[in-house]
Amino acid sequence: MHRLLKHQLEKLGLNNKQAPTQEQWQQLLQQLDDKFSVSDGPQIMSDDSQTLMVTLKLQENALNATASGIVITDSRGYIMWVNKAFTLLTGYEADEAIGQHTRILKSGKHDSIFYQQLWQTVSAGRTWRGEIINKRKDGSLYIEEMTINAVFDDAGKITNYIAVKRNITTEKENERRLNAYIQNRENQEAINAILHLLLQHTSLDHILEQALNIILQISWLGIKQKGSIFLTEPGENTLVLKVQRDLSKPLLTKCALVPFGKCLCGRAAASREIIFAGCVDERHETTFEGMGAHGHINVPILMGQDVLGVLNLYVDEGHQYNEQQKIFLETVSNVLAGIIQRKRAEEAIAAQRLFLHQVIDTNPALIFVKDKNGRFALVNKAMAETIGRPIKEIIGKTDFDFFDLEQAKQYAEQDQEVLHTAQAKQFPLETIQDKHGHSRHFLTTKYPVFDAAGAVNQILGVVIDVTSLFEAEMALQHREEEYQQIVDTALDAIISVNEAGEIVNWNRRAESMFGWKRDE
Repeated sequence: MHRLLKHQLEKLGLNNKQAPTQEQWQQLLQQLDDKFSVSDGPQIMSDDSQTLMVTLKLQENALNATASGIVITDSRGYIMWVNKAFTLLTGYEADEAIGQHTRILKSGKHDSIFYQQLWQTVSAGRTWRGEIINKRKDGSLYIEEMTINAVFDDAGKITNYIAVKRNITTEKENERRLNAYIQNRENQEAINAILHLLLQHTSLDHILEQALNIILQISWLGIKQKGSIFLTEPGENTLVLKVQRDLSKPLLTKCALVPFGKCLCGRAAASREIIFAGCVDERHETTFEGMGAHGHINVPILMGQDVLGVLNLYVDEGHQYNEQQKIFLETVSNVLAGIIQRKRAEEAIAAQRLFLHQVIDTNPALIFVKDKNGRFALVNKAMAETIGRPIKEIIGKTDFDFFDLEQAKQYAEQDQEVLHTAQAKQFPLETIQDKHGHSRHFLTTKYPVFDAAGAVNQILGVVIDVTSLFEAEMALQHREEEYQQIVDTALDAIISVNEAGEIVNWNRRAESMFGWKRDE
C-alpha cells in the first residue's frame, strides 16, 4: 500500500514527505480511482490497495462532513489542505487558501505576544487550545475556538500542524449579553442598596461603612475584599480615614491623615480624577515592611469641584482596568457624594436643633411651638414641668388634653387671633394651678412663625412666670396699705411731699385740721 501511494505521489512530482495541494490531492484520488476502475475490464487489485483507496476516500469524506473547520499546514504555517467547513467559516475557497500562510486570518485584535506564545506551544509539540478572533475574507470578524496539534514523522520531527476550528461568535455574543445583563442588574442592586442607606437613622460613618461593604461585594469589578473611604474636613486639603475594611495595621496609623497630592489617595483628591495603579509603583509613597504586591483604584468623591473624599479600592497586581469600571465607579462616587452632602446637612441641622433645645431648656421661661391646628410641635423643659408631663407625651397633643375646657378655649382663641392677624401679641396676666395645686401667675406673648412662602404656619409662645414678681408686688401693696392705715389713725396731721414739692400723702387728721380732702 505504501509503495503504491509513493508511486502515485512521484507521478505528481512529490515525495512522501511533501503534502499535496488541494488540486494535487484531487489528482491523486483521481489517479487511484482510475487505477482501480473496472470500466476498462477486470484488473487485479490487492487487498492493501483496495484498503488504501477506501481509507483515503473515507478520510476525505469524513473531514468534509464535519461541522468544524479543519486546516492542515506545513511546519511553517502555510496552508496545505482545508475542508468545506473552513470555507463556510472564513469565506476562503480551498484553492484561495492553499499555499497562503495562516496569517491571512489575522484580525489585528491580538498582540504579537499572543501569537508568540501560540507558536512556542505548538512548535514544542504541545497542544494549543484557546479562543481567537479572526478575520474572514470579506473583512468581518468572528470568534473561534481552536485546537492545534502537531504531526510528527518517524524521526519525531514536526512536519505538519492540524487545526480544528469551531465558530463561537454567537455563543460569545450571547454570553456577552448575559454578562451585561447580570452586570447591569448587579450594578443597579448595589446602587439601590447604597441609596437605601439614607433611610437609616444612623451616623454618616456607619452609612459609609455599609456602603464600602456593598461596593466590595460587586463581583465583576474584580476587586479585593479590602478598601477604605476617606473624607475631607470643610476647608482642609487633608483626607481623614473614616472607614476601612481589612487594612493592614501599619496603614491605620500611616494613612490616618493623608495630605492632598501624597500617595495614590492624595493624588486622586488633588487631581479630582480616578487614579489606577496596576502595581506598587513610585506613586505609592506610603509603604511598610512586608507589604504584599497589589494595585489600587482610587476614586475621588466630588460635589462639583469640591472634594468630599476618596474611595480607595484594592486590586490584584496586573489588574486590567477598563472603561466600564471607570463609568460605574464614577456613578458610585456621585451617589456617595450625594449621601455625604445630605448626611452632613442633616447633622448640621441636628446640631442646630440640639443647640436650640439646650438654649430653650436652660431658659426659665415656658417656650412652646404649635401648628395651625393647635398641636404642640415643640416644648421646653420648663413648659413640660409646668404641665406635669414628659415632653414626648406633650408633642402632638393640644391644650384640651392638659387644661380645663374654658382655659383651653381661651388659649385656642388667642392662637387663632395671632394666626389671622399675623401679629405678635402679649396677653393679660393669668393665674393657673400647677400640678401641686399652687397658684402660678404667667404673662404670655405669642408670635407668628412664617413658612418660606410668607404664610403663618406655626405659633411661638413665650410664657414668663411672674409669680415671684406678682407676690412681691402684692406684699408691697399690703405693706403700703398697712402704712396708710397707721398714718390715717395718727392723732397728728401727717403730710408727705416729694422732691418736686408736691403733696403725695395727706392723712385724715390733716383733712380735719385744714379742711382739704386727700384727693383735693
